[in-house]
This record gives sequence, structure tokens and C-alpha cells, in this order.
Amino acid sequence: MCFSVFVGGVFFTFTDGALDPAVLRWLYATLFTGIGLASTDIPAGAIWFRQLRGLATMVKLVLLLTTLLWPVATMPILFFVLVMSSIVSHMPGRYRYWVVGRGPGPSSGGSGMMRG
Repeated sequence: MCFSVFVGGVFFTFTDGALDPAVLRWLYATLFTGIGLASTDIPAGAIWFRQLRGLATMVKLVLLLTTLLWPVATMPILFFVLVMSSIVSHMPGRYRYWVVGRGPGPSSGGSGMMRG
């Protein structure tokens, strides 16, 4: 929800390459909830950082942080994050849980998933 309000706030209030302070609060809320949700997956194992779902989450958080440093690029960044989030959240588990650098192996049942 925080991301949706942030995107709407940027869309309706973005002027002169600056983020409105009220909208900025929603960016911080989006970042904190993203970090919070990611922290619930991390205790399951460090492999989360190498799975596509973990990499996508980290990329999204870095891109959202980039809007603070480069406000002029906020709209293209938000569009990219929105599209990437939609794709990653709806892709089959065999791709979301794919481990980058390892690929499918005998312990993963051929899908790249870590089972145990």
C-alpha cells in the first residue's frame, strides 16, 4: 500500500524535479516496509540473497533509494520498479526461487528451489 500511495503522490505532485515532503514520507514508509518484509525472509537462509526474489527485492530497494539522490529520474524509476514487481510477483515459483550462479541441481529437484 505504501508504494501505491507513493507512486500516486509522485504522479500528482511531482514538479520541478523535487519530491513533495508529504510524498517523501511515503517513500520512507515504502523503504521501511520493504526492508521489514525482506528481513522476515532472511532468517530462512542466506540463499535468499541469491534467489531471483531476493535479488529483485534488493534492486527495488536500491532503485527507490536512488530517487532520493536523483529526483529528476523518479518517474522512470518508479515505472521500472512497478513493472519489475509485477513480473516477479506473478512468475512461477521455479523462477522466483531460482538461485543465481547455481541453477538447478540434484538437491533442488531441478527447479532451482532450495528444499530442506
